[in-house]
Amino acid sequence: MSVNSQTNFVVTYGVEVPQKGAFSDLIFGSTEEVAASAGGKPITATKGSSSLSTGFKDLPRLGEMTEPLISQGRAMIAEEVVWEGTVVESKTVDLKIQFKWRGGDRVFNFKDVPCSSLGLASKK
Repeated sequence: MSVNSQTNFVVTYGVEVPQKGAFSDLIFGSTEEVAASAGGKPITATKGSSSLSTGFKDLPRLGEMTEPLISQGRAMIAEEVVWEGTVVESKTVDLKIQFKWRGGDRVFNFKDVPCSSLGLASKK
């Protein structure tokens, strides 16, 4: 996740599911699958937004993150959402991530997620 003086606000996350039927059963809608707020105020893109679903090794900012361990018998898809032209002046944000899996809605709320100009789980 990039923040502060950056010209884009980026949220990158992974979803781990059982390997059998993993990606045929997983549906990301669009950029609306992630809602972010800082200080109780929604973060909105000033120049538009985009999203990318891919394998972790294909992420554009791969060099900024540590690769997660995937449990045996499971698979992961990485999702990156970019709010273009958006500067966030906060050290933490709240995130709501939602998608469909096997016909059901899945919603995950994360409070006070630390922001980093180098990416979540950044290498040091």
